[in-house]
Amino acid sequence: GLLRMHQDAPGLVGDVAKWIDACAVHPAPVLSTAAALACCSAIVGRRYTCQGARGVLYVVAVAKSGVGKDVGRRCATNLLEKAGIGERVGTDDVASAAGLVKRLRECPVQFFPLDEFGRLVEAFTSKNAGNHERQIITTLMKLWSSCGDTYYGKAYADSKAASLKVENPACVVYGTTTPDVFYRALRGSDVVDGVLSRVLLVECDHGQALAVDPTSRSTDPPAELVERVQAVVRGGVGKGNMGAVDSANLRAPTIDLPLTAAAREGYQRIGLGIRPKLDGPFPDLWVRAREQALRVAVVVAAGCLSETVEVEHLTWAWRFVRWSVSASHRVVRTRVADTEEGRCALAVLELLTSQGGVASKSDVTRRCQAWDRRVRADALASLIDAGDIMTETVPTRGRAVTVYRLPTADQIADHDAAIPAVTVGDFLSTERSTDGDSDLPDLLSSSFGKKISA
Repeated sequence: GLLRMHQDAPGLVGDVAKWIDACAVHPAPVLSTAAALACCSAIVGRRYTCQGARGVLYVVAVAKSGVGKDVGRRCATNLLEKAGIGERVGTDDVASAAGLVKRLRECPVQFFPLDEFGRLVEAFTSKNAGNHERQIITTLMKLWSSCGDTYYGKAYADSKAASLKVENPACVVYGTTTPDVFYRALRGSDVVDGVLSRVLLVECDHGQALAVDPTSRSTDPPAELVERVQAVVRGGVGKGNMGAVDSANLRAPTIDLPLTAAAREGYQRIGLGIRPKLDGPFPDLWVRAREQALRVAVVVAAGCLSETVEVEHLTWAWRFVRWSVSASHRVVRTRVADTEEGRCALAVLELLTSQGGVASKSDVTRRCQAWDRRVRADALASLIDAGDIMTETVPTRGRAVTVYRLPTADQIADHDAAIPAVTVGDFLSTERSTDGDSDLPDLLSSSFGKKISA
């Protein structure tokens, strides 16, 4: 299931995640995997490519206060420092777009461990935000798309101003935020199209885990882990010069990791499977999913010191991206509304949340009396079809009563796991076990003659 996916991340990504978990007083494998993936993205940097894609990722972890978001940031930063690539560690508080680009001019691979990422997005959407605040998110969006090319910053009248051109910028973001702040910032299609479509959203929807005695007494990484990071930066064991590729004025010398035949077929079928989603609601959340999967696969393959992107790497990458995009899709459905039906649906969800997750049909009718019957019916139907609410009939002494409920965490996971069967068609096995994710390794193996262990 979901927990196994995070615990079984391949190669360096998985080992960094396990080490972060070992450093945590309140272990949270979901957050540890998010931090590890972003950290390994900065380690892979701009050196490794696959079909033109580089492993540059924006990972945003959403979790309540006290869950343990800070340990991932600390561990990732310490690992980069101890591995001798501390120049890749950027600031944890970006004040302006100019400062962001300046850091990339100094070193074109940057890992930004941004706390309160939700406040950056909120500044982007606020009517009262200054231009410099809006430009931070706008610049991040441009940098995400420029990692395989050249980023050209703003031109200034001052002839003494240094050029803001950066070749192959590898701007990596690990943002953390609380649900209230982040969800409040989601105010329209500009956020959905621009921000969420480029972000790998990682929701940690449980509270603080039980405190344990960390097996690692310090956030200083073990020597073996440091050596493996250095090997990835060099391009292989005993190869290269670690500092040879970090010049903003030079295009990065690359190590190409071609897709194996099996992975190439799987990658093509992922694209075919996503296509129906592009005709559905919020298509921009899915339009970059295939590219995101390839970027993650590059990070995983490079972390394994593999000379190719294997089907195992793509399998894990697609599972992670599918889960993340499904979370983003659910967040947008339940938090962002640009139509009357959408606003009515949000009112239903707010009512259920305020009443402990359950409300009668009459409660819903009273709460949504501002909308006519057709809009209410369409809103309820959309929520039920999307798995955002459940309906049941409760017998009483008189007539039976219709009751609406918020789904449990298990019901949400089951619904999200069913998404590929709809979007990917014959790319996925029609047989589904009780483990909602177990069919995905089969889809990338059964037709390719290579069985992947679930």
